[in-house]
Amino acid sequence: MSIRKPHFGSVYQRKKKLPDGATITLPTYWIQYCRDGRVYRESTKTSDFAAAERTLKRRQGELVSGRFAGLEPERVLISKLLDDVLEEFKANERKSLAAVEGGIRLHLRPVFGNVRVAAFGTSLLKKYITNRKAEEAKNATINRELTILKRAFNLGFRAEPPLVLRVPHIPKLEENNVRTGFLDREDYKKLRDLLPDYLRLLFVLGYHT
Repeated sequence: MSIRKPHFGSVYQRKKKLPDGATITLPTYWIQYCRDGRVYRESTKTSDFAAAERTLKRRQGELVSGRFAGLEPERVLISKLLDDVLEEFKANERKSLAAVEGGIRLHLRPVFGNVRVAAFGTSLLKKYITNRKAEEAKNATINRELTILKRAFNLGFRAEPPLVLRVPHIPKLEENNVRTGFLDREDYKKLRDLLPDYLRLLFVLGYHT
């Protein structure tokens, strides 16, 4: 086992013994660290020492902040987070439950359901948006689906113990829903003066409210 120690924990490469008796060092770096006397070891899935050390430092930050919940969250599927959203909406008897169920069943779960929380990233999100646009979904519709997804991550982050170690940035698309057809001040006055008395009061109230 080849070990290089940064300021805390260990970054190392495993060794493998070949049938002829020779030993080789495997390229992937692993990290080792402790919490409450328990030793944790995990693959960084990289052969770059600097990248592996950054992973170890991130884990150390989670340990210091109390956000480290073991390695289980790394294996949680987004499907589990979506289930928790549905449970929350049902428990609170939200009127939008049917719409949320439809968005999860028809769009979110088929795409993200089997994706591990730790594997979710910008590329998957961009691909989802591109595909939904290709299906002629409007930005407002896509935004509602993204809101559900963001809610799923937030619930997972707040769970005890946490199911999510970080909440990813999920931006919203611009919605072209600007109202048109408003009267300017001068046109308002002209129309007001032309209306009969029984309609004028309603028109004035409607304009100002």
